[in-house]
Amino acid sequence: SKRLENYDKGGYIVWEHSYGKFFRILQIPQGIKAEGVHAMMENGMLTVSFPMAGPDQQPQCVPIT
Repeated sequence: SKRLENYDKGGYIVWEHSYGKFFRILQIPQGIKAEGVHAMMENGMLTVSFPMAGPDQQPQCVPIT
């Protein structure tokens, strides 16, 4: 497993390379619209998008399958 953190290029916060099966739990930061979280797998790359929401948003659990 290889992990790169990139804050400047392409808008990525974390960019990881893993091989085989894996399991990951993502904590959605405060200020994110949980019902708008979107995950997409394309060409072996999983992209998870987090849209911004108001700062008074309550914590929620969102399953991604």
